[in-house]
Amino acid sequence: MFVSKLSAFPFQVKLALVFALVLLIPTVIFALYSIDTTRDRLIEDQQSEHLGLLRLKAASVDTLLENAHDQLLFLANTPTLRSYANALDEGEAPAGTEDSQMLMSFLDSALVNYKSARIYDLDGDEVLKVDNSATTPVRVPDAQLETGSQAPFFTEALKLANGQIYTSGLTLSLVRGRINQPHVPVIYYSTTLFAESGNRVGVIVLETFATPILSSIRQSGVNSSHLETFTVIDADGSYLLGVELDKLYGSILNSGSYFSQDYPRDAAYIASRSEGVLMASQDRPDTYVYFVKVKPTRQNIEWTIIISEPSSTVVDEISTTRRNILALSVVALMITTGLAFVLTRIILRPVRRLSDAADEISRGRWEADIPVVTSRDEIGRLSTSFRQMTQNLEERTLELEVATIKAMEA
Repeated sequence: MFVSKLSAFPFQVKLALVFALVLLIPTVIFALYSIDTTRDRLIEDQQSEHLGLLRLKAASVDTLLENAHDQLLFLANTPTLRSYANALDEGEAPAGTEDSQMLMSFLDSALVNYKSARIYDLDGDEVLKVDNSATTPVRVPDAQLETGSQAPFFTEALKLANGQIYTSGLTLSLVRGRINQPHVPVIYYSTTLFAESGNRVGVIVLETFATPILSSIRQSGVNSSHLETFTVIDADGSYLLGVELDKLYGSILNSGSYFSQDYPRDAAYIASRSEGVLMASQDRPDTYVYFVKVKPTRQNIEWTIIISEPSSTVVDEISTTRRNILALSVVALMITTGLAFVLTRIILRPVRRLSDAADEISRGRWEADIPVVTSRDEIGRLSTSFRQMTQNLEERTLELEVATIKAMEA
């Protein structure tokens, strides 16, 4: 049925349709291939972008944490603190004025924000404390000094060799044994003070504000308005950033709020890797999850930075790209089909003129205009042959007419 209808179309239309069909097959193949590869590339680019961002954030946090570690070592080895340690070793009672001034100057100029600097004697009692909670560091009066004999930053530091640092991990600041309200997340860095004799004489502690470090994670540095959440969890799964206030610090406050409780399958996957992507989260099927761990080599800290994104963001981008590719393919096919019509018209123009001339000659009009085609292709040869054939036919016809007239006269 279709073939019979197609045979009724002019030759130009049929030739143009053949061209269009020939172009259609590679166009469809190219469009399908482009859609598939573009989808994979978009997903890879998305993963690379988010993981790259997380690696930068992890490196920045690692640097801040390492700075605090190194600055405590520097502080413990300053001449002033060494003299202070020697005085303690000799049983003298240091005046502390020079030491407190040095500690205040250090806190005022430190790269990391510190809440306080403290020195404990071997019994775990504070002998010197400089508080940096306000705008400027101040020395805490002796009457307000506290004991820290049971604190891990004291007991663990006493077990370390010279030059080693204890890191508490993130915890909440205490005032007279009670958690500060509102909560102030801090990290304790501590090391043993040694006199020149090699004797242990006390412990020096830096209490570091954790909020500026966590806030640096939130500042992504790229356009991430499409991100659903930006979360940080501790090694035990406690939330440190990115959730409601009443869900933070689950293990410290014994609130029972943990990432592993909210997303058990995601937590198991994340715990087993240093970084990665969850493209089909079992706990959140409509969300892509990206994560990188922060684990300074010399510290008792392991955080995981997580960003999650609605899968619809990537799917919408893939759909938009697919529509664009299909639209471009259709436009390209329409343009090439139009060009095919134009080209076939140009190619078939002399053939059509030869056809018209043949019709005229068939009616005995030998004076019909036979087109001159100068091209050396088949149509050019056809035109030359047709002109020669017409000329021969005209001569033969004239000879036949003359012969007929003579025969009639005879």
